[in-house]
Amino acid sequence: MVGALPIVQNKKILRLNLADTNNCATTGAATAACTVNGVTATAGTTDSWTGGLTQDFVQLGVTDVEPAQLTNADFPTNYSASVFGSATAAQLKALPTSRIFDQVFGLAVNTTGGGLPANSSTAGISGIHLSKEAAANILNGSYSDWSAVPDATTGNAVASSSVGVTRIDREPGSGTRTATNIFFLGYQCGTTNAIQSTPGEQLNFSTADELTQANGIPGAIAYTSIDQILNPSNLAKWPNLALVTIDGIAPSTQAAAAGGYGFWFEATFVPNTTALGSGTGSAALATFLENSLPRRVAENEAKARLNTPRGRLGSTYFSCAGIGRFSHTPRSARTFFALRTFPSTLGAPYPAVSRFETLSAAEFDLSRVVSIPVLLVRRTGRAKVRSCRERFAPRRNPLTRSNRDALHDDHDPQHHRRSRLDSER
Repeated sequence: MVGALPIVQNKKILRLNLADTNNCATTGAATAACTVNGVTATAGTTDSWTGGLTQDFVQLGVTDVEPAQLTNADFPTNYSASVFGSATAAQLKALPTSRIFDQVFGLAVNTTGGGLPANSSTAGISGIHLSKEAAANILNGSYSDWSAVPDATTGNAVASSSVGVTRIDREPGSGTRTATNIFFLGYQCGTTNAIQSTPGEQLNFSTADELTQANGIPGAIAYTSIDQILNPSNLAKWPNLALVTIDGIAPSTQAAAAGGYGFWFEATFVPNTTALGSGTGSAALATFLENSLPRRVAENEAKARLNTPRGRLGSTYFSCAGIGRFSHTPRSARTFFALRTFPSTLGAPYPAVSRFETLSAAEFDLSRVVSIPVLLVRRTGRAKVRSCRERFAPRRNPLTRSNRDALHDDHDPQHHRRSRLDSER
């Protein structure tokens, strides 16, 4: 929400002020720690944080889905219009965007309820197997007990005894909630069915708040990006949570890359083209991050892998994805590839997604979020896609022989020679 709504009316919001020596302490040239006071449920909706902050324009926003989807039931109605501004559906759709990377989501369940199955041997993956339809019925409130939910693999009840289903929600305007509405309920992609808040329900204004609440309620279910659960450091934060499989597929970046797991969406840059002094700069930065930098990093990574055993650009998925041939590598895939290599490429700390936090390179290791198979395979051969079309368009698996051969044939002189001979016959 913060990555799009303030840009429409060019509203100033709070950001870290590293020059505030009373609230920010610097260590060396690249690290600073600032004191920020407030909680997301109150200060987040009114931008009333205090501490080492200053007001400024959003020069380059980030959203989990394209801004055009943040409308109607997914519009951030809980946020102050006087602070963040307001926007029509047409205005949100008209915002300039650049794709960053594909983010994989999942459903996390508190499996400590006595009747729920044990977790799988894979850390962070539960023994709960849901069909997409069963998950949709949980989200729209049709199931209230896990003993009534069918297991997607056996047809038996998920729970052997009564365990209540408690849906834990993010606030409207959350990109994660929007992605969940689209994927499971088809909201604004042909249907008007969306997650409905229940009376007295606690809305969570951050993923950490959502997962913390779910971690304390046996049988609770929440929606989240999978790295929040699969990252080993996060397992200690929410030890009671594990991801469910959907239609028999465990969530992973590899499964999303191969086309088997569909709950993923494109994160988006939103450059501010109207803020004084940032119009040209923010658009140029978005273009650089999406195109130029990933290409340079990918080139270096490809060269390094040529000298690494089992990493050569032969008949592996590296060549299937066209890393050696950039005309075949979609921009989003190149960005994925670059982000994956950042930890070994950049020495400075990463700015976190949050406006008010700075993480070290080790803490913000995007290899936990994306993986090489996703970068190299998932987007191969696809035209530009956006959320609704991506959810329901026929999926191509670039690892199939026909697609792999098509990739090689485009740059294979022998293929063109064979084609001419075939036509002459």
